[in-house]
Amino acid sequence: VLVTGAGTGLGKAIAVEFARLGASIVVASRNPEHLAAGRRAIEALGAEVEVVECDIRDADAVAAAFDAAEERFGLPRVLVNNAAANFPSPAEDLSPNAWR
Repeated sequence: VLVTGAGTGLGKAIAVEFARLGASIVVASRNPEHLAAGRRAIEALGAEVEVVECDIRDADAVAAAFDAAEERFGLPRVLVNNAAANFPSPAEDLSPNAWR
């Protein structure tokens, strides 16, 4: 199971629940500190976990996350695309990258 935005909040809860159910988990997040916390929570359940620093707006980073997942566990059968960002500005002022 590959979960983006899995360092905190709902994404972390989803990753932990899949781990509790016996899945191998790939935790993806932009924040290394959040990744470490996610890893600890999943390892505490005895589940296998791979952590990947990944900004989903960067296509190369997303490809690297899938490569890491496939190398460790095989091609993910479940993707939880939970990552999100908050851009406190009017929509017309957002860059194309912010819309990704």
